[in-house]
Amino acid sequence: RPGVIKLLSSADDHAVAKLGKQHPNVDWVIRAFLDFGDRAVTPAQFVEWTLSDVQRTLNLVDSNRAYIELHNEPNLVQEGLGAAWADGTDFAFWYSEVAKLYRGAIPNAKLVFPGLSPGAAVANIRQDHIQFIEQAKWAVEESDYLGVHLYWASNYPMSAALTVLDDYLTRFRNKPVWITESSNNDANVPFAEKAKQYLSFWNELQRRPQVRGITYFAASSSNPAFAPEVWVGNGIAELVGRR
Repeated sequence: RPGVIKLLSSADDHAVAKLGKQHPNVDWVIRAFLDFGDRAVTPAQFVEWTLSDVQRTLNLVDSNRAYIELHNEPNLVQEGLGAAWADGTDFAFWYSEVAKLYRGAIPNAKLVFPGLSPGAAVANIRQDHIQFIEQAKWAVEESDYLGVHLYWASNYPMSAALTVLDDYLTRFRNKPVWITESSNNDANVPFAEKAKQYLSFWNELQRRPQVRGITYFAASSSNPAFAPEVWVGNGIAELVGRR
């Protein structure tokens, strides 16, 4: 019983159309997807390489209930840090130009500032998410929504993830939030326990009306690295659906 579904803009046409027909009354988060690699992608290139996919996906779902997340975890090196932008300050200008081009092409677009990889700085991997978001604060304020990514595990409790969320909510008191990725990513936690935790987390969100909704990671994935988080075939959806 999904209330919101997140899709990559590159998702298969037939799969998206099927989802759209099966779930006509849900919200949609569409992530403008692009594999950056080591490329210094310009705003114009990002729009050129993602816009048609986003428009195609919008045509297959209820576009009035769709929200476009522009990119993903830009504080990671693998997502453009150090090649397309140097830090959060630099990304803010890059993002602002992308948003302007998207609004020009899709005038009624509801744009989501992309969720960051949560955590402290790791050399050659990640810029600290708090430092990055503070540097890019004005670009967040220009967006319609703020995307947030939250994770927990046995050595990093759910309460810590909620503390990260509350920090975002304090920094951006007037900005509605979509949690566009979240999970217990610990491979040693049984799926039934994860389902229980996801319901507990969802209940916590009901006390935070600034949060519009959450999409857990991930319904399905072809990457075996994400197998401990996949819902399909592991009984999570059936348990959460009984809420």
